[in-house]
Amino acid sequence: MKKSPKRKEVEDKCEVIEEEREEERENNSFDENLRREMCEKVLRFIDKNAIDEIRELIRYGLYEDLQEFVNPWIASEVHGILNDVSAIQAAIDDQQ
Repeated sequence: MKKSPKRKEVEDKCEVIEEEREEERENNSFDENLRREMCEKVLRFIDKNAIDEIRELIRYGLYEDLQEFVNPWIASEVHGILNDVSAIQAAIDDQQ
């Protein structure tokens, strides 16, 4: 059975629309992966800085005359940052 020219035109337009949707889905997926990768890099950076801060606390905690470097508030803040980073990383892993 021969297709009418109008029907062929409609089918072609539908095909073009479907291709555009597929391309948009691929672009969104790429953007989402890029966003996730950037978040993970930032979290690794924060995590590394928090670990460096803990090392400084340990290193300077031995000296009584350097109390400006070591106090319970700093230790508590660093611990809180590490917990936040872990929670965010777990949320990212759950999305994958």
